[in-house]
Amino acid sequence: MLFGTVLTAVRLLIYVVLGLRLPLVLLFALQIIFRIEFSATFIGMTTISTDTVPQKRMTDGIAYFRLASTISMAIGPNIALYFIDGGHGYGSYFSANVAIFIVAITMIFVIRYEKHRKEDIAEGMDMT
Repeated sequence: MLFGTVLTAVRLLIYVVLGLRLPLVLLFALQIIFRIEFSATFIGMTTISTDTVPQKRMTDGIAYFRLASTISMAIGPNIALYFIDGGHGYGSYFSANVAIFIVAITMIFVIRYEKHRKEDIAEGMDMT
């Protein structure tokens, strides 16, 4: 998850520094990087959410996680349009994104997450 979040911050810094002067080839490369970072971050978030939810409440936990993800993906573009069409421009949009990802990277280090071993998980599950 940290890998994906750091890649996102770096990509957004490239957008802020170079602005609209990016060549088309670099834009394609940045989109490929975006797909990689989105996948890494989303897989990390899903793994942590399934590891931290108690086994008896797994269905509810995954449902709430997916609901929160869907709502954030629905609201996010509206916030972007507010920045871009509201007269603030792309510079403020990408600067706000960099600030959000700096907060996200900081919060990643605050999260207390213990990686579970496969043996511990198998012992906790009743396979009968």
